[in-house]
Amino acid sequence: MINLFDLEYDKNYQIGKDFYDNGTRERLYLKRSYSKPDKRDFYFLNIYTFSPTGDISCQGYMYFTMHPGQNESRFVGVYIKPEYRDNGYASFLISNWIKLCLDNDIYNLRTHKKQRKPFTLHLLKKYEFELANLEEYNTSPYVIHICRDSSTRFKYLMFDSEKQKRGFVSGKIIRGDNYQIIDCITDGIEEIDKVILSRPHLLQDENLSYSKALRLIKEKTKDN
Repeated sequence: MINLFDLEYDKNYQIGKDFYDNGTRERLYLKRSYSKPDKRDFYFLNIYTFSPTGDISCQGYMYFTMHPGQNESRFVGVYIKPEYRDNGYASFLISNWIKLCLDNDIYNLRTHKKQRKPFTLHLLKKYEFELANLEEYNTSPYVIHICRDSSTRFKYLMFDSEKQKRGFVSGKIIRGDNYQIIDCITDGIEEIDKVILSRPHLLQDENLSYSKALRLIKEKTKDN
């Protein structure tokens, strides 16, 4: 088991064995880095692909912070290059973060309070992350509805707040993912989730989350 608190800075530690996706060899690394502007450590999980010609490229990464005095780790963000999306890499990275933390007896897992990506929060909720106060879904004017086309499975966002929608549409985040906005639910569209941005989401059930993470990791690396 890798001890998260004993890692050398800026050194890549391989997590698990190499695995293959459509015949391409891939590898997961963990790295600890110090950020001078933030005056804190950040941990990065990076997926690399190795081509038959020897070329190496990073497919994506996620990063998080550790707070040992509080038995806590905070999810900061995840990024997958556009050409590698829709292959389960974000879920794979999150699963490995959960496993690493729980294996190191870090049970207080949460999101950074500034998390502003709706689809990322939707994904984390599948791993048992949730608001501390569920009543906010009924009282907050800033609920965002995650909707899905029942035939294509394509996802949409629907905002309760017109002001928030305008800010989101004009911001940077919408350009970094395949976000589409709708104003109302029509035939063939169903609501599948609700999220509220910039709120800490806490891990509610570590046992269930750990089981889901292990299942995803095993599925992704099953042919190795």
